[in-house]
Amino acid sequence: MTGEDATHFLQNLITLDLSDLTGDEVRPAALLTPQGKVAYPFLISRIESGYRIDTEAGRSEDLSTRFNLYRMRAKVRVEKLGDTPVAMIIGEETGLIDCRFPRQANIRRLYGNPAGTAEQNANAITELRLRYCVPEADTDYAVGDAFAFDILLDQLGGLSVRKGCFVGQEVVSRMYHRGTARRRIVQIRGNSDLPERGTPLLADGKPLGELGTVAGRKGLAMVRIDRVAAAISKGAPILAGESPVQVAVPDRFSFSIASSEPNGADEV
Repeated sequence: MTGEDATHFLQNLITLDLSDLTGDEVRPAALLTPQGKVAYPFLISRIESGYRIDTEAGRSEDLSTRFNLYRMRAKVRVEKLGDTPVAMIIGEETGLIDCRFPRQANIRRLYGNPAGTAEQNANAITELRLRYCVPEADTDYAVGDAFAFDILLDQLGGLSVRKGCFVGQEVVSRMYHRGTARRRIVQIRGNSDLPERGTPLLADGKPLGELGTVAGRKGLAMVRIDRVAAAISKGAPILAGESPVQVAVPDRFSFSIASSEPNGADEV
């Protein structure tokens, strides 16, 4: 997206405060529905005269159409670039800092996949997402059915509750100030290999959530934090299928199992 109105146009639509986005980084963001649900999740970075919006290929056409519906007389150009090779690299100084991960991890996103960049190992990327609790659309949550807090946008640097109006902002603000974010994506650990994605998490036969990304004994899950806290308080085993599991929240996040108030928006 380019044009002299690109910043003003996007600032009034998406969850991210663009004044927080520097030229050497890529951040998560989303276009919400008026009801506050995540309609289009994406990554965004600065380019000359505008922004690169990085989304799943199957949603790019719809997202372009949606932006054009909002465009009206704004001086912006929405151009689909097609499939662009992308690499994730660790410990190098090239590419853009991926703000979904801790800065000290130095995980970067490289667009264009220049000669010499090794082919990406999907298992290695999954391991990084599991280690740092970074969810993925369609695997860890259903697009159109999750709120911004559910998918950790506030924790991963992709949500502002202070920048003013954007689509779905009233719902976001209400959830933030009332502390009503009850669903969160968390880390799951098993004593043995976890069952497949979509397996319910139960305690005393009551549903807590379900598994998303799974790799061996590690996984992510969308859960009701209040129900998990109640199960832990009672000493009730949490099961994924027949397998006992532990639930964890990374120390870098501003919420815990005991307290799910979404007070981390705007923090980096």
